[in-house]
Amino acid sequence: MKQLSVPVIVAIAFALHGCDRRPMNTEAMRAQVLRADPEFATVLERRDELSSRIKVLENELALRRGQVERQIAQLRQGLRETTDHVNHSIDGIKALLNPALENIDRELAEANTELKLHRDERSSLGRSVSSLRKSIKQHATQWTPPERAQKDDELVQLLAEIQRLDHEISGIDAHLRIVRMKRQLLRW
Repeated sequence: MKQLSVPVIVAIAFALHGCDRRPMNTEAMRAQVLRADPEFATVLERRDELSSRIKVLENELALRRGQVERQIAQLRQGLRETTDHVNHSIDGIKALLNPALENIDRELAEANTELKLHRDERSSLGRSVSSLRKSIKQHATQWTPPERAQKDDELVQLLAEIQRLDHEISGIDAHLRIVRMKRQLLRW
């Protein structure tokens, strides 16, 4: 018998099937094709054999995929546990510096308070100097020489006190810079 090509067999199958929209049963279609071309049985057997091999490979893949996914889940769980353990250890190690940080924070608070007090006092003295200078300028002609000398001495004392406070404020500012740097160095 003359061998028919695959497209011809498919065309025959469709023609035999007709215009019916319902899909033809695979076994019925196979039987029809084999009746029309018995030699096509070898091709179908080869296809069945290859299909069987594909199913084996797909099953092996599904099995391997399941194994790998279980391993991934175990690895993720292990990573979570290790991360938790390491983070807990890190927190414990960081806590060792808490006393030093608390001392620095206390030192910062005290220095800031001292600085504010000094600046407030400096500001008050500045207002006193300004007021005294204004008074000297306005009343210089009305005062006696001893009164004028007393006001000048008072001004000198206020200016000396301002100079002392400026020096102390400068020292406190320098100390605060160092304490802030210490705090910065202890940050994680």
